[in-house]
Amino acid sequence: MKHFFVLIIVLILSGCINKGDVMNQVSFKTDDGVVIYGDFREPDQKNGKAIILLHMLRTDKSYWKDFSDKLNEKNYTTIAIDLRGHGQSIKKNNADYRWQSFSENDFNKMVLDVKAAKIFLLEKGYDPNKIALIGASIGANTALSYASTDEEIRVVALLSPGLDYRGVKTEKSMQDFDGYIFIASSKEDEPSYSSCIKLKDIGNSKKTVIFYENAGHGTWMFGKTDLSEKLLDWLEKVF
Repeated sequence: MKHFFVLIIVLILSGCINKGDVMNQVSFKTDDGVVIYGDFREPDQKNGKAIILLHMLRTDKSYWKDFSDKLNEKNYTTIAIDLRGHGQSIKKNNADYRWQSFSENDFNKMVLDVKAAKIFLLEKGYDPNKIALIGASIGANTALSYASTDEEIRVVALLSPGLDYRGVKTEKSMQDFDGYIFIASSKEDEPSYSSCIKLKDIGNSKKTVIFYENAGHGTWMFGKTDLSEKLLDWLEKVF
């Protein structure tokens, strides 16, 4: 046991353990009674900016782990949430609630999960004008849908968005949102690629659009491209 504590002290002194950059599991309830779970991380040297991360269908918040690490290294606070019906977020008013049985209306209510995550950040003292959204696949559509109704959100990144994922549509949201937008997709990834071709010409001109080849879908693109670097560079410029 003595040797164990000595090892921990050595790791802390050497910088292998960053006491300020700790992942905390948190939970909060949406307006309609869904308990949302998230991984909340504040870096040691906070820059006052926070990013809400929204995953793909059939996945969960853990798919953001590697990119969240990179964001924290740049001093951004992150909260990756399990969207309703996914991961640990499978209870609504104490009843079982899973995405496999969702209607389009259920999927569209994922915006309430984003709202609840934002309220959590506000209660932690974050400036509402310094909160950004990054989503992948249906998480991208949800991010844009929410941002189009919240004037305080000015920065949104969309990885493999579509025109219509499970009823969560983007054309009107893209027209309504006038903040900064980052779009990334891979050319073989249909229908996302053709959707992005259309979305880049809708709404304002404050868009950065990147297309890859054979990179996969959503957060899978991180492992095959320079997407992490491109996205971090963009955030530094606009956020």
